[in-house]
Amino acid sequence: MSKQQLSPRRKQLRVLGIILAIVGIAIIAFATTMQEYSYRIQQGPEELGVATGETPFQKLGVAVLGIAVVYLGYRVFRYIPPSERESEQISELDLEKEDSGEE
Repeated sequence: MSKQQLSPRRKQLRVLGIILAIVGIAIIAFATTMQEYSYRIQQGPEELGVATGETPFQKLGVAVLGIAVVYLGYRVFRYIPPSERESEQISELDLEKEDSGEE
């Protein structure tokens, strides 16, 4: 695979993608150390009872946010601006010529 020079715009996008991925990993790490949310539900008057418990919903929500940020970082890292994309159409015949070494 040949190493090609990246435009300044692509370099910026790659750095931004890496930063987003690192932030996403930090969010996921934070979600794993979060305490679960405790809730208390009063059932009628106080003498009838109170239901209490814990739910991991907030913890899971933060973890999903972290995964989304990591994915966004990956997509930004791999993004090619429209001005730098190849615009010519490549046919299967061109690919066959390239595989066989013909020019």
